[in-house]
Amino acid sequence: MKLVFVIPALNERECLTTLAVRIDEAIAACALPAELVLVDDGSTDGTGDAARELLGHLHLRVVTHPRNLGVAAAFRNGFKAALETASDSDLIVTLEADNTSDTGALAKLVDEAKRGADLVLGSCYAPGGAIDGTNLWRMILSGGANTMIKVWFALRGLHTFSSFYRVHRAGMLREVFAATGGEPMRESGFASVVELLVRVHAMGFRVVEVPVVLRSLERRGKSKMRVGRTILGYFRVMLLLGPGACRFRVKRRV
Repeated sequence: MKLVFVIPALNERECLTTLAVRIDEAIAACALPAELVLVDDGSTDGTGDAARELLGHLHLRVVTHPRNLGVAAAFRNGFKAALETASDSDLIVTLEADNTSDTGALAKLVDEAKRGADLVLGSCYAPGGAIDGTNLWRMILSGGANTMIKVWFALRGLHTFSSFYRVHRAGMLREVFAATGGEPMRESGFASVVELLVRVHAMGFRVVEVPVVLRSLERRGKSKMRVGRTILGYFRVMLLLGPGACRFRVKRRV
């Protein structure tokens, strides 16, 4: 078993020095071999070159988009690159490039995957989780959107839906890609990760959460997520998949 990190990045050069240290620490805590796929989604600040310099020791592959293609394309192409070398039992870790992910908790997420979870969510909203530095208005909007998604898709027992911080079993991702014709995320923006979660849940895979701290204070500059645009994306995903994701229930191979 190995870890394969998939990290989308748009103009995150200044964050990579800290990110490299934290990833090294997280890998050591997990005691597993690791690879890294960084998706440079049209950066203009030299993110890709900086990644090669700072993260090259991690069997790094940089997937370069000549222009910004968005979150869904970054994850789709990152997952495809990761699956080229991953066995079904390997774990594909996704997290933010801006150091807001609680990498100190990665060993706990990995332990849940070792115990049989197909998808493990790092959740700042789960009991024991927290958000370090965000404004009240953003928390209200995010909380309302989470409630809407949870009720619409009948995602009982889950508290977070849009976080990038996740651990995926590689074999599970292969099944989801196969079931969707290679397009598990048809929504292009940040809501695409909600779409992927709903598809995974609808196929009957085991999804669990681990409480983490969202480190908003670590972010340099403004968040690239636009709340209003993302909430509209949630509505598109709701219409695409239907209540309870009933339109997407497919029989998994056993």
